Amino acid sequence: MNAKVLLFFSILLFSFQLDAQLLPCGTPQMVKVMEQYEPDYQDAVNRAFETARQQYKNGFVSTRSDQKVQVVFHVVYNTPQQNIPDQVIFDQLARLNEDFNYNPANDFVTRPIYKDLGDNANIEFVLAQFDPNGNPTTGINRIQTDVPSFMQIDFGTLLQAIFDCGIDITADTLSQEQLDCLTDALGGSGLTAGLDDIKSFDKGGVDAWDPTRYINIWIGNYGIELVPGESEPFLLGFAYPPADAPNWPAGTLPPNLEEVEGVVLHYQAVGPNNPTAGSLIGSNDQGRTLSHEMGHYFGLRHAWGDGPCDEDDGIDDTPPMASSISDQLGQNFDPTTFTCDDLGLLNSCTSDQLPDMYENYMNYTPESCQSIFTKEQVGLMNAMLQGPRAGLLDIFLNNTEVDDLQLSFYPNPSNGAVEIHSNFPGDVITQVFDLNGKMVHSSTERTLDLSALATGLYVLKINQNGRVVFEKLTLHQE
Repeated sequence: MNAKVLLFFSILLFSFQLDAQLLPCGTPQMVKVMEQYEPDYQDAVNRAFETARQQYKNGFVSTRSDQKVQVVFHVVYNTPQQNIPDQVIFDQLARLNEDFNYNPANDFVTRPIYKDLGDNANIEFVLAQFDPNGNPTTGINRIQTDVPSFMQIDFGTLLQAIFDCGIDITADTLSQEQLDCLTDALGGSGLTAGLDDIKSFDKGGVDAWDPTRYINIWIGNYGIELVPGESEPFLLGFAYPPADAPNWPAGTLPPNLEEVEGVVLHYQAVGPNNPTAGSLIGSNDQGRTLSHEMGHYFGLRHAWGDGPCDEDDGIDDTPPMASSISDQLGQNFDPTTFTCDDLGLLNSCTSDQLPDMYENYMNYTPESCQSIFTKEQVGLMNAMLQGPRAGLLDIFLNNTEVDDLQLSFYPNPSNGAVEIHSNFPGDVITQVFDLNGKMVHSSTERTLDLSALATGLYVLKINQNGRVVFEKLTLHQE
């Protein structure tokens, strides 16, 4: 690439960062990618949204206050800098829980006109204590990769877009029309190629843990290298929303959907105290990229509906907007002098007489000014949690009678046939160990056939979604 093109691309990236057209969230683009694999995917996402919306409006959503879901952070790093410390992740989790569990008494940001709309989602995110095999875990899974960045900009596509959009690479500025043209051109394979690779061990990432039981949060590098050795943030995060597809064959989903379910974050956008935040300081340094993407994961759309005033996010208590807050700020945004009061007069759709809701987590707003999910957003997320995402409500984390859980087996002694008993539904994993600690049998069935084992004393490890018991078993083979 010649120097002029490199200079142009630096200007282009800077323009994207200021206008926030590509940087904050890639969820809409990734939904389009999935649509390429399964043409009905967007319709399935819309069906899930409408079903959840109607369930909330018709009062079919529980108001329980003990909803806990387990998360696992997969830190996929290429350099030591990308291997962010545990404390950053702990603080990120605390911020996520703070944002999803709204307390008006602690809200010093939301304007009075919207303060009563803020609501508590009653969802607590906890680090997983056991991995899918029943082994203890901290909930932080680290893997080093040889992939420098999962943001694989296709420079051929970029150069073609420069030509197609009629851009003079020697010009100092880009017109809005040119910028819109480039945004559209890069919204295809040039922007989205390889973004899901972080979710595959074979592609330099780490495979998802069971997405019906865990929220997988992948952390990696989604920056681009403008100058050798110097990476700048490009994409801060994305997530796939729930999809409802009753017309698909039973048990099927678009290719790889179960493997890619979850949230992706750029490592510099994690946590409110990230020492690597760099150029994100003042705009995206409060750990609320995850709050935004978790909203998408539970079905929420961007607050402005990804379109002009006649487009809508499907949520009645968020006012219409012509574009995101960041788009409206454009090149006028200076994080060194900015205050939330600068946003107070923005009203991009005057028909409703309401100012733009810059406080909403589903907007593109400097994160220090974000403070609420609205009542209807909370209702929809809870409907999704009790519908398409219901597997996350792990009964052992949420049932108030968890101490009554009974995991047992019989008979003991046994001649080889053993029945595993649990008074709760769900899969049970049983492992049998000899006295040397060697595993000699493993099963997910509730009826074990141990007739191939020799007479003697064994230890059974019975695991049901993280609740583990160890018992001795005596075999008397006939």
